[in-house]
Amino acid sequence: MKIDNILFLDIETTGTDHKKNGIIQIAMEYHENGEKIASFNKKCIPSTTFTDLGALKYNGVKYSQLDKLGVSDKELLKDFLDFLLNLPKNKNIYLGGHNVNFDVNFINEWLSQNNIEGLSSILPYRVVDTSTLGMFLSDGGIFKVSGKFNFESMLSGLGLLSNSIVMAQKNIDGKDILHNLDERLHDAAYDVKMTAKAYYTMTELRNKLLKSNVG
Repeated sequence: MKIDNILFLDIETTGTDHKKNGIIQIAMEYHENGEKIASFNKKCIPSTTFTDLGALKYNGVKYSQLDKLGVSDKELLKDFLDFLLNLPKNKNIYLGGHNVNFDVNFINEWLSQNNIEGLSSILPYRVVDTSTLGMFLSDGGIFKVSGKFNFESMLSGLGLLSNSIVMAQKNIDGKDILHNLDERLHDAAYDVKMTAKAYYTMTELRNKLLKSNVG
Protein backbone atom coordinates (compact mmCIF):
# COMPACT_ATOMS: atom_id res chain seq x y z
CA MET A 1 0.00 0.00 0.00
CA LYS A 2 1.29 3.43 -0.96
CA ILE A 3 0.97 6.19 1.63
CA ASP A 4 1.04 9.64 0.05
CA ASN A 5 0.68 11.97 3.04
CA ILE A 6 2.73 11.48 6.21
CA LEU A 7 3.40 13.72 9.17
CA PHE A 8 6.65 12.53 10.74
CA LEU A 9 6.90 13.40 14.43
CA ASP A 10 9.59 13.23 17.09
CA ILE A 11 9.84 14.72 20.57
CA GLU A 12 12.49 14.99 23.28
CA THR A 13 11.47 14.84 26.93
CA THR A 14 12.80 15.11 30.48
CA GLY A 15 12.10 11.42 31.09
CA THR A 16 10.04 8.44 30.00
CA ASP A 17 6.92 8.90 32.16
CA HIS A 18 4.34 10.98 30.28
CA LYS A 19 2.39 11.53 33.50
CA LYS A 20 5.36 13.15 35.30
CA ASN A 21 7.95 14.29 32.77
CA GLY A 22 7.68 17.07 30.22
CA ILE A 23 8.35 17.83 26.58
CA ILE A 24 11.44 19.93 25.75
CA GLN A 25 11.41 19.70 21.93
CA ILE A 26 8.95 18.90 19.16
CA ALA A 27 9.94 18.41 15.52
CA MET A 28 7.69 17.51 12.59
CA GLU A 29 8.00 17.08 8.85
CA TYR A 30 4.94 16.89 6.61
CA HIS A 31 5.54 14.92 3.40
CA GLU A 32 3.43 14.48 0.28
CA ASN A 33 4.45 11.79 -2.22
CA GLY A 34 7.89 11.51 -0.62
CA GLU A 35 8.60 15.24 -0.70
CA LYS A 36 8.91 17.42 2.39
CA ILE A 37 6.27 20.16 2.21
CA ALA A 38 6.48 21.76 5.66
CA SER A 39 8.52 21.39 8.85
CA PHE A 40 8.38 22.42 12.49
CA ASN A 41 11.10 22.47 15.14
CA LYS A 42 10.96 24.18 18.53
CA LYS A 43 12.45 23.66 21.96
CA CYS A 44 10.68 24.77 25.10
CA ILE A 45 10.99 25.15 28.83
CA PRO A 46 9.28 22.06 30.31
CA SER A 47 6.05 22.59 32.21
CA THR A 48 7.05 20.09 34.92
CA THR A 49 9.97 20.00 37.34
CA PHE A 50 10.10 16.18 37.33
CA THR A 51 13.33 15.42 35.51
CA ASP A 52 15.30 12.26 34.82
CA LEU A 53 18.95 13.35 34.62
CA GLY A 54 19.76 10.25 32.57
CA ALA A 55 17.19 11.29 29.96
CA LEU A 56 18.69 14.77 29.79
CA LYS A 57 22.17 13.34 29.26
CA TYR A 58 20.75 11.09 26.54
CA ASN A 59 19.40 14.21 24.82
CA GLY A 60 22.58 16.23 25.36
CA VAL A 61 20.89 18.73 27.69
CA LYS A 62 22.15 19.92 31.06
CA TYR A 63 19.76 20.48 33.96
CA SER A 64 20.99 24.08 34.29
CA GLN A 65 19.85 24.74 30.71
CA LEU A 66 16.20 23.79 31.21
CA ASP A 67 14.92 27.22 32.23
CA LYS A 68 16.40 28.84 29.13
CA LEU A 69 16.08 26.00 26.64
CA GLY A 70 13.55 27.67 24.35
CA VAL A 71 10.10 29.20 24.22
CA SER A 72 7.55 28.83 27.00
CA ASP A 73 5.35 25.77 27.19
CA LYS A 74 2.29 27.87 26.27
CA GLU A 75 4.00 29.40 23.24
CA LEU A 76 5.05 25.98 22.00
CA LEU A 77 1.48 24.73 22.39
CA LYS A 78 0.11 27.61 20.31
CA ASP A 79 2.70 27.13 17.54
CA PHE A 80 2.23 23.34 17.58
CA LEU A 81 -1.55 23.64 17.16
CA ASP A 82 -1.16 26.30 14.47
CA PHE A 83 1.09 23.99 12.47
CA LEU A 84 -1.35 21.07 12.72
CA LEU A 85 -4.37 23.17 11.86
CA ASN A 86 -2.65 24.50 8.74
CA LEU A 87 -2.10 21.02 7.32
CA PRO A 88 -4.34 20.05 4.36
CA LYS A 89 -7.87 19.24 5.48
CA ASN A 90 -8.86 17.10 2.49
CA LYS A 91 -6.09 14.48 2.73
CA ASN A 92 -5.77 11.27 4.72
CA ILE A 93 -2.65 11.96 6.78
CA TYR A 94 -0.66 9.22 8.45
CA LEU A 95 1.39 9.91 11.58
CA GLY A 96 4.91 8.54 11.21
CA GLY A 97 7.53 8.02 13.89
CA HIS A 98 9.85 5.60 15.63
CA ASN A 99 8.03 4.09 18.62
CA VAL A 100 5.51 6.80 17.87
CA ASN A 101 3.14 5.80 20.67
CA PHE A 102 5.72 7.21 23.10
CA ASP A 103 5.43 10.61 21.40
CA VAL A 104 1.64 10.43 21.17
CA ASN A 105 1.28 9.58 24.87
CA PHE A 106 3.34 12.62 25.86
CA ILE A 107 1.49 14.94 23.50
CA ASN A 108 -1.94 13.70 24.58
CA GLU A 109 -1.03 14.20 28.24
CA TRP A 110 0.28 17.69 27.45
CA LEU A 111 -2.92 18.55 25.58
CA SER A 112 -5.04 17.19 28.43
CA GLN A 113 -3.18 19.37 30.94
CA ASN A 114 -4.21 22.32 28.80
CA ASN A 115 -7.86 21.18 28.54
CA ILE A 116 -7.53 20.17 24.90
CA GLU A 117 -8.77 16.88 23.50
CA GLY A 118 -6.27 14.32 22.20
CA LEU A 119 -4.17 14.57 19.07
CA SER A 120 -6.64 12.52 17.03
CA SER A 121 -9.33 15.17 17.61
CA ILE A 122 -7.08 17.77 15.93
CA LEU A 123 -5.57 15.53 13.30
CA PRO A 124 -7.41 12.28 12.50
CA TYR A 125 -4.64 9.87 11.60
CA ARG A 126 -3.41 6.33 11.21
CA VAL A 127 0.04 5.33 12.43
CA VAL A 128 3.15 4.31 10.51
CA ASP A 129 5.83 3.14 12.95
CA THR A 130 9.37 2.64 11.66
CA SER A 131 10.18 0.52 14.70
CA THR A 132 7.50 -2.05 13.82
CA LEU A 133 8.37 -1.97 10.12
CA GLY A 134 12.10 -2.17 10.84
CA MET A 135 11.80 -5.17 13.16
CA PHE A 136 9.58 -6.95 10.64
CA LEU A 137 12.07 -6.44 7.80
CA SER A 138 15.19 -7.14 9.84
CA ASP A 139 13.68 -10.30 11.38
CA GLY A 140 12.89 -11.38 7.82
CA GLY A 141 16.51 -10.89 6.79
CA ILE A 142 15.78 -7.96 4.48
CA PHE A 143 18.49 -5.94 6.21
CA LYS A 144 20.86 -6.76 9.05
CA VAL A 145 20.85 -5.14 12.47
CA SER A 146 23.95 -5.48 14.60
CA GLY A 147 23.13 -6.10 18.26
CA LYS A 148 19.92 -4.94 19.92
CA PHE A 149 17.31 -3.42 17.64
CA ASN A 150 16.94 0.30 18.29
CA PHE A 151 16.86 3.54 16.34
CA GLU A 152 20.63 3.71 15.87
CA SER A 153 21.07 0.05 14.91
CA MET A 154 18.17 0.30 12.46
CA LEU A 155 19.67 3.37 10.77
CA SER A 156 23.06 1.69 10.62
CA GLY A 157 21.59 -1.51 9.17
CA LEU A 158 19.86 0.52 6.48
CA GLY A 159 23.13 2.21 5.56
CA LEU A 160 21.94 5.62 6.74
CA LEU A 161 24.75 6.09 9.25
CA SER A 162 28.37 5.89 8.13
CA ASN A 163 30.98 3.73 9.84
CA SER A 164 32.56 6.90 11.18
CA ILE A 165 29.33 7.63 13.05
CA VAL A 166 28.45 4.20 14.39
CA MET A 167 30.95 1.49 15.24
CA ALA A 168 30.37 -2.06 16.45
CA GLN A 169 32.32 -3.59 19.31
CA LYS A 170 32.09 -6.95 21.09
CA ASN A 171 30.82 -7.19 24.62
CA ILE A 172 31.83 -9.95 27.06
CA ASP A 173 29.14 -12.27 25.68
CA GLY A 174 30.44 -11.85 22.15
CA LYS A 175 27.39 -9.93 21.05
CA ASP A 176 27.60 -6.81 18.88
CA ILE A 177 26.85 -3.51 20.55
CA LEU A 178 26.51 -0.20 18.75
CA HIS A 179 28.12 2.93 20.10
CA ASN A 180 26.54 6.12 18.87
CA LEU A 181 29.18 8.65 17.85
CA ASP A 182 26.78 11.07 16.23
CA GLU A 183 25.77 13.81 18.65
CA ARG A 184 22.99 14.90 16.31
CA LEU A 185 20.96 11.80 17.18
CA HIS A 186 18.38 12.50 19.88
CA ASP A 187 17.84 16.01 18.67
CA ALA A 188 14.22 15.84 17.53
CA ALA A 189 14.78 17.75 14.28
CA TYR A 190 17.59 15.41 13.20
CA ASP A 191 15.76 12.32 14.40
CA VAL A 192 12.58 13.17 12.52
CA LYS A 193 14.59 13.69 9.33
CA MET A 194 16.30 10.31 9.80
CA THR A 195 12.97 8.65 10.60
CA ALA A 196 11.60 9.85 7.28
CA LYS A 197 14.70 8.58 5.46
CA ALA A 198 14.39 5.22 7.22
CA TYR A 199 10.73 4.92 6.29
CA TYR A 200 11.32 5.57 2.59
CA THR A 201 14.34 3.27 2.51
CA MET A 202 12.39 0.43 4.14
CA THR A 203 9.38 1.03 1.91
CA GLU A 204 11.64 0.61 -1.12
CA LEU A 205 13.11 -2.59 0.31
CA ARG A 206 9.63 -3.94 1.05
CA ASN A 207 8.39 -3.11 -2.44
CA LYS A 208 11.37 -4.88 -4.02
CA LEU A 209 10.65 -7.92 -1.88
CA LEU A 210 6.99 -7.97 -2.92
CA LYS A 211 7.91 -7.67 -6.59
CA SER A 212 10.41 -10.51 -6.32
CA ASN A 213 7.83 -12.74 -4.63
CA VAL A 214 5.30 -12.02 -7.36
CA GLY A 215 7.87 -12.73 -10.03
